[in-house]
Amino acid sequence: MNINFKIQKLRPYPAKLSIKKEIAFSFCVLILGIVMGLIAKMTDSISIIGQIGTEIGIWIFVATIIAAYSRYPLSAAVNVILFFLAMLFTYYIYGHIVLGFFPKEYFIGWLIIALISPIAGFIAWFSKARGLVSSIITAIPAALLFTHGYPAFYTLKLTLFLSLLMGCILCFILPSTARNKVIAIGLAIILAFIFEKLYIFSFLPF
Repeated sequence: MNINFKIQKLRPYPAKLSIKKEIAFSFCVLILGIVMGLIAKMTDSISIIGQIGTEIGIWIFVATIIAAYSRYPLSAAVNVILFFLAMLFTYYIYGHIVLGFFPKEYFIGWLIIALISPIAGFIAWFSKARGLVSSIITAIPAALLFTHGYPAFYTLKLTLFLSLLMGCILCFILPSTARNKVIAIGLAIILAFIFEKLYIFSFLPF
């Protein structure tokens, strides 16, 4: 039993490979990364859009959606790294050219994360798999969003409430059945408590 057969038992591939569709989707992802990186930097600290763009939540959410709706797991891996690299380089190049500011340590830290993101993208593709697998995989990014967003209840920060909302949206739109959606939310809440105890976001270059 080869690996492709095992994967397709969880989530079948499209009936026909279309290189044009793969390239078109990846190109759109690249443009999305450029646009979001540019908007995030241009509005940095001057509006609610800028605040959203500098929070980790929106990037977890968008990357998960990109991976989930890619047609193949390898496509998901490629698309996620394209998105992150496009966003990252646009964000920091704009800051360097226009604002004369380039925090090298932060850039390298986020670049390392971007370079390992294909692994997460490959895994996140299974968030739309059959059965319990979809609940388990969906719960991981949703839990990260819940962990990031829970301080909203005492800070009342709008962007953190948005992270909570995005976590719920993932649990609602990715698993295919009502039962799996409920399981995903439950698992995400449990994982969020674990992630919080592990201080998982302390490892990021904030």
